[in-house]
Amino acid sequence: VAPDWTADWLHREAIFILDRWSNADYGSNFEKLDNEQQAQLVARLTKLLHTNTYDSSTDTVTIDPIRVEAFESNLAHYTEVFSKGNADYAIPAGAVSDPDRLRKLSAFFFWTAWAASTDRPNDISTYTNNWPHEPLIGNRPTSDTIVWTGVSIIMLLAGISAMAWWYASKQNEQEEPTPPETDPLALWEATSSQKATIKYFWVVSALILVQMLLGVITAHYGVEGVGFYGFPLSDWL
Repeated sequence: VAPDWTADWLHREAIFILDRWSNADYGSNFEKLDNEQQAQLVARLTKLLHTNTYDSSTDTVTIDPIRVEAFESNLAHYTEVFSKGNADYAIPAGAVSDPDRLRKLSAFFFWTAWAASTDRPNDISTYTNNWPHEPLIGNRPTSDTIVWTGVSIIMLLAGISAMAWWYASKQNEQEEPTPPETDPLALWEATSSQKATIKYFWVVSALILVQMLLGVITAHYGVEGVGFYGFPLSDWL
């Protein structure tokens, strides 16, 4: 299944920058450093990505040269994914092959990652409230997110409980219905106009069945992007 592209781009960008810094400062990849060295680089990366460089007077965003290098690295990765295909992502070969479209697609991924990692003006959380989760740059749920998530759950349960209590309290006030002595539908006969609608019920039933089948196929193609249980169904539809 394909990843969340914003989270994937952000993580790949973070790893690229950390490895570049790590090799420049310590002559080794980031994952091979000790905890203290990793913490120093993570703090440096967090400051770099969380700093808001948007200039409202010129309507421009200034990008550090290392992030430009990371962009080109990610562009090469996604070009391969979408042009050559990736079975793990259920993406067939040739999904996107035009270089200009691939660059624009990568630019969109970068822009969403920028919003997810950049702090809002005069704030300590990103434009997306530190989402998606990325420990390498300190993207963790904010205290407001945790508090209001708890409050919303409590309010939901309280509301459901109040409705259940109100409904139960009204049971004794309702009069028991008196059942009819004979079945009111026993002598019922369908009219000619009602009988004429039977064919529409068959049509609707068939459409519902087709919709269900197409839903199954669509869901399956999210896992196996190049076929339906090995059969190249997309070549026929």
